[in-house]
Amino acid sequence: MDWNKIHELRAIVVGDVMLDQYWYGDVKRISPEAPVPIIHVHEEELRLGGAANVAANMAALGCHVRLLSLVGNDTDGLKLKALLDEYEIKDSICIVPGMSTTKKLRLIARAQPLLRADFETPFVDADNLLSQLFSQVIETADLVVFSDYNKGVLQPVQRWIQEARRLGKTVLVDPKSADPMVYRGANIVTPNLKEFEQWVGACANTEILVAKAVHLIAQMDIEALLVTQGEAGMTLIQADGTFIQVPACVREVFNVTGAGDSVIATLACCIGAKASYSESVQLANLSGGLAVGRVGTAVISQEELKQVQQNAKHSGGLKKPHSLTQLVEICSDLKKRKKRIVFTNGCFDILHAGHVDILERCRAMGDCLIIGLNSDQSIQRLKGAHRPINPLEQRATVLLGLSSVDYVVAFEDDTPLHLIQTLTPDILIKGGDYTIDTIVGAEWVQEHGGHVYALPFQIINSTSTIEKKLATLDMEPS
Repeated sequence: MDWNKIHELRAIVVGDVMLDQYWYGDVKRISPEAPVPIIHVHEEELRLGGAANVAANMAALGCHVRLLSLVGNDTDGLKLKALLDEYEIKDSICIVPGMSTTKKLRLIARAQPLLRADFETPFVDADNLLSQLFSQVIETADLVVFSDYNKGVLQPVQRWIQEARRLGKTVLVDPKSADPMVYRGANIVTPNLKEFEQWVGACANTEILVAKAVHLIAQMDIEALLVTQGEAGMTLIQADGTFIQVPACVREVFNVTGAGDSVIATLACCIGAKASYSESVQLANLSGGLAVGRVGTAVISQEELKQVQQNAKHSGGLKKPHSLTQLVEICSDLKKRKKRIVFTNGCFDILHAGHVDILERCRAMGDCLIIGLNSDQSIQRLKGAHRPINPLEQRATVLLGLSSVDYVVAFEDDTPLHLIQTLTPDILIKGGDYTIDTIVGAEWVQEHGGHVYALPFQIINSTSTIEKKLATLDMEPS
């Protein structure tokens, strides 16, 4: 994959945009008015949704993107356009008087979604408002992505597809219509399994899926279908019956919101950069795996995708922790790109299910998880001369082998306070029986605008318990 070619790519994204609003908080009691949880909201966040999220993902991969869509004449529309500016996305968005911008409000407590409220009224006049704009900008593009969320923007999509193909442009579609023929003539269409089966009927196995896909490809006059299947991975089927099947990235799924946006954005950028179908699908699959491991819609950067691709190809050897100097530079770059940095720390001497679970939950609360790892000498002072059981490099290698962990940095002190004050993460988390007032570094993070969480272990275990069980086994007669 020649990543530099993505920087030369010019793309247009057309489709339904929405403003994703998140309210984060804690639940500590049930309402006396009704048997519902009370969430104490302490943070609000706005993100791009729908076609705007597709455009943001393509921009983060290095592509030059223009977005065409409709918003209402309201403050939500203005907020959405301001977010587009942050990602340096050119937009040709029409403001429609009397209409409201589509918005999704989600309430989330400790990475657990509690409620979603939708505010939407489908647009009805997209043809008159956008067709002239589409004709004006299509000639400057290398490819077009249509992102359909069934909110009315893509009513003229069939005519736009034909116009783009007459000009020799590559066209990809993330569909929503119950009629697949409205996407006739595109290059690649990317339904999920539910959407695909609504078109062709149930598919009991891959053989049936491929056969039905080949028949539909001929009817739609397209080159390929990419059928995404959640935990079963994804399958790209071509007109001649050949297909590429990739398994899902194995990680805990926190939220599938916007995962399809990341998939089609990555697929479009890779195909536009002349990568093979096989590599394009592999990278799109990795991107989707990253997206579902986060809370809410996610924007996957080129740097993140390169890193996960490199990890997937890693063929052995010990992975070493980063130095603090390296992490300072990395965090500086992450903050410039408005990424949420999560930090936790521990000995992680014998990694167990409780560790894996809480690290997945930590990672889902931000864009990057850094682990402060006690050095061997630090553990000896805290746990005794017989610890650690596993030396630092081995502990770091195991942690870095988890998909939830991005970086590991060792520290010699008894606490990670110096690390926390140097890196100043956006989110500080400890698991187990901690309370916020007993978490080292909590005051520093809060003073700098960050948030601190104490997450209880959902799977109870400990290195000390495992050590005692092993000692008991050693005492038993053979």
